[in-house]
Amino acid sequence: MRHHPKLELGSRLMATLQPERLFDVTLTSKTLWIYNLLQGVVIIFVLILLMWLQLLMSSKTKALKLPPGPRPWPILGNIPHLMGSLRPHRRLMELSKKYGPIMFLRLGSVPTVVTNSPEIVREILKHQDHIFCSRPSSAARDIMAYGGAGFALSDYGPHWRYLRRVCIRELLSPSRIQRYEKDRHKEAQLLVAQVLDASKKAQEVNLTDLLTTFTMNVATMMILSKKYFGPLALDGEQAEAFKECLHEGLKLFGVFNIGDYVPLLKPFDLQGYEHEMKQVKLKEKRVLNLIMREHYESKARLRRNGSCSGAAAADDIESAHDFVDVLMALPGEDGAPRLSDDTMEALILVCNFLSQLVYQELLDGSLVDFISKNSLHRQGLCKLFPSNFFSF
Repeated sequence: MRHHPKLELGSRLMATLQPERLFDVTLTSKTLWIYNLLQGVVIIFVLILLMWLQLLMSSKTKALKLPPGPRPWPILGNIPHLMGSLRPHRRLMELSKKYGPIMFLRLGSVPTVVTNSPEIVREILKHQDHIFCSRPSSAARDIMAYGGAGFALSDYGPHWRYLRRVCIRELLSPSRIQRYEKDRHKEAQLLVAQVLDASKKAQEVNLTDLLTTFTMNVATMMILSKKYFGPLALDGEQAEAFKECLHEGLKLFGVFNIGDYVPLLKPFDLQGYEHEMKQVKLKEKRVLNLIMREHYESKARLRRNGSCSGAAAADDIESAHDFVDVLMALPGEDGAPRLSDDTMEALILVCNFLSQLVYQELLDGSLVDFISKNSLHRQGLCKLFPSNFFSF
């Protein structure tokens, strides 16, 4: 019996379509619709919960005698008052003109007192500093700064006092600073030579870049015995990774992360900053582990050669070449034989961050003030250098 070609084509088409698969597609689209509905319900529930928590917290703070301030928005608090064309510090200045030298803001769920009065600032930073010196928790602190293991971001207490004493005595002591005088002198000579060479060629000089290179090389020589910046810097993957971690870390420490102010939104990472911080933390860990391993191998090599056989911890500190060697020789807290690796890595990281933030800003600001405000010095510089010589 011959089959009609059209009937065979139809049977093949039905076998290809497979009605049970069509049924699965219908179920999948229905499941997606239910999923989207449940997602919307969850979001509405979270918003209602946030508003309820904010009302609960505001009812508690009403019993306190708080400074005046603008009325907060639901969930976001006074964050919208700091947004707009003006920068946040200028918005705060405008608000202080309206509400006085001390005012109360609620940044999301975080109660905040803001002041621009020198007398109140002196009271906070000098007379009651033990109350205000702890650092608030943030994603950058918890992820990139080892949970505040370094002294700059740790809470006030025995751990903070111990690390502060270590940094003042071992890193910033007069003998340690005197030991690196030759390195600072070489970096200063290189800075002057670069400026002089550019002046002979009538080229522009970006003082910000030169001062950043100068301050960071001085800091890394004291901390790591290495130079990562400038024309004579260490080449290779380690130098590039170190500079990348430093620049990305400083950028992420300064971003506005909504999860720090609205805790219920933190798990969602709406801005993607926490993911970036975790990636930077992995890079930091690799670079710092390499630095620590190099120092451990160097100490082991010196012991094998008999250079420091039988040396006590105090002798190791006195003969230490840099701050990492000092940290490795120090005893830990509560009778521990040495500091933990996380504490040492956090201190190394914080010291490098602070050196770029503080010293470069001080030198850059001093030169700007020197050139722009003092007309006599400006006239002298104009006679010595071309008018377009300096750029910031």
